[in-house]
Amino acid sequence: MTVLCYKPGGIPVNSLFTALYTTSSGVPAPAGGGYGYTYSAPTGAVITQYNSSGGANTVSHGSTGIWKAWLPGLGAATPLGNFQVTAVDGVQGARCKVADWYPAASGQTAIVACFDAANNPYDTRWTLSYSVKRAVHGPAFPPKYFGHLWYNGGVPAATSFNSVGAVNSLAGSVPYSVTMPGVAQAPDTSHTTAFGPGPDYCGEAMPWNRSGSTLTLYPICFNGSGSPVTGRFFTAYTSAF
Repeated sequence: MTVLCYKPGGIPVNSLFTALYTTSSGVPAPAGGGYGYTYSAPTGAVITQYNSSGGANTVSHGSTGIWKAWLPGLGAATPLGNFQVTAVDGVQGARCKVADWYPAASGQTAIVACFDAANNPYDTRWTLSYSVKRAVHGPAFPPKYFGHLWYNGGVPAATSFNSVGAVNSLAGSVPYSVTMPGVAQAPDTSHTTAFGPGPDYCGEAMPWNRSGSTLTLYPICFNGSGSPVTGRFFTAYTSAF
């Protein structure tokens, strides 16, 4: 795995980062949860995919920098779970996000939008994962300590999950502060993806904080010029245990 980091405008920069690799096979009993991922070529051709319901995820390409990902058999008719999307591009500072989400009882549709370093819609490779009551890497037997949250101007109840049954909370804006009681346990990782149209993007302002068993994440969002904004995002945390 090669990780590339950039400043606004596509200038390479040394930066802190998180990286996660996962692969899955078989059809585990989801016990109320579910997990799927897709690795897409710029054309929309699926390079590899997995779906815990046994269905086949598909991708269709629309206008430049826009794709529709379909994950059958997962989720519900109302927003449930968490998405993460990452650009895969060795040429420039491309970035991708979830532009829109259409939940249905039969499966989940995510609109993926990608942009080049100049904020133009851009065709590139990307990965998408979707998890429901499972850690961001989707194991058949989840770790005890994980959580996720979607902020879309509010926090829909079913998109804020805490594996020990505690209540996650959101405060602030630049950066945000997402508190997940009871799940802090090293070794661990966290990931954040922007949500909504346009070239805004999100990341993490600083490493997550553990205070006893309470975890705090610090999502932060920027407009295409790199100025902080009160954006919308998905964030997810998991411990190895």
